[in-house]
Amino acid sequence: MNNIFLVAGNALARSKIFILLSILSGVMLCVAFFSSMHMADNYTGEDAIDIGLVDEDNSALSAHFRSYLTEQLGMAIWKDTDYDSLTKALINTDISVIIEVPEGFAEAALAGDFRNFTLTTTNDYENTAFIQAYLDTYMQGIAAASYSAKGDAALFEEILDNSAAEPLTIESGIVTRSTSQQAPFAFRFATGFYMLLVMGIAICMNFIVVNDKKLNTLNRMRISSISSFTYVSGTVLSCLLICAPTAIIPLIVIGISGCDIGMSMLLVTALYLLFLLFTMGFALVTSLLFNSIETIIPIMIGIASVGCILGGAWFPIDNSIGVLHLLSYLMPQYWIMNCLDTILNTDRVPLASMTEETSAWTAISILMLYTLLMFLIAALFYGRKRIK
Repeated sequence: MNNIFLVAGNALARSKIFILLSILSGVMLCVAFFSSMHMADNYTGEDAIDIGLVDEDNSALSAHFRSYLTEQLGMAIWKDTDYDSLTKALINTDISVIIEVPEGFAEAALAGDFRNFTLTTTNDYENTAFIQAYLDTYMQGIAAASYSAKGDAALFEEILDNSAAEPLTIESGIVTRSTSQQAPFAFRFATGFYMLLVMGIAICMNFIVVNDKKLNTLNRMRISSISSFTYVSGTVLSCLLICAPTAIIPLIVIGISGCDIGMSMLLVTALYLLFLLFTMGFALVTSLLFNSIETIIPIMIGIASVGCILGGAWFPIDNSIGVLHLLSYLMPQYWIMNCLDTILNTDRVPLASMTEETSAWTAISILMLYTLLMFLIAALFYGRKRIK
């Protein structure tokens, strides 16, 4: 045990700059959370919102919905109607949201079966917050019209043509959304950046191990009484302490602020800790596998970026992206975001059949398996030359 603390202490003494970066990263996550949560509150509504509309129904009701968006809400509908083109426009921030009207929308509404619109966003909270509120209010009006028509299609269309409801105020839309769901969506946004930042801070382990290899410290340990378990444990402990502020600071601040993020803080802590341990294991493996820090850093940054992208940290991952959808299952980030989407009901759930409890346990189990795999590989690499 003393040897573990000795290894950890030596590593901490050489990593003061990374401790500072970790603290700054934790503060940045707090800023990201609170700034994104309050964007909707600060929105003035003076500019028209550009949106994409995919109308798969082409009915009188969908035409009425288009009129509602443009005439009553003052939104600007993007010229393209193809989903792939709209996705590119969304990624380029030319539009704020894509709204899909499902096929059979009018027929189902007339029968009293109200199908929800599909909303695709890139975490543009200042617009998405009240767009969803407007859609919910619109569906309430359609429900009233359907009830009055009692299955009569002609009467239903007549009610739509004669409807002249006053436009909603932007203030009411913001209040409806931000008080109940803005904090959970902001937390999801911050979690995506947490996974990116913590893998960046974990490069400290790469510097520690690569430096030990260059100074032959690692070889001396291999022929000494320090076992692979001791070295791995001590190095991981030091880096865990270094990277901990990145996770602890935002969690403590969110807890103290009293914001309801829509899920258990215990579950959040478990997910953050397990991903941190996985990151430590991955960093240790790359450090033992490669001898050059110039080679390791692009690998760490590349895996962090690709993992967050395929993991759905900033835009939804579904079957429309082809084989990449299957590759996303290999990313630990995917299972964390899927868990958050399931619990927060963001309408971006890739595995929609999952219940909240199943999704939480699935994410925890997969992260534990990934973490165990990384540490086993690291121990194997460290111990394979021990006899020499």
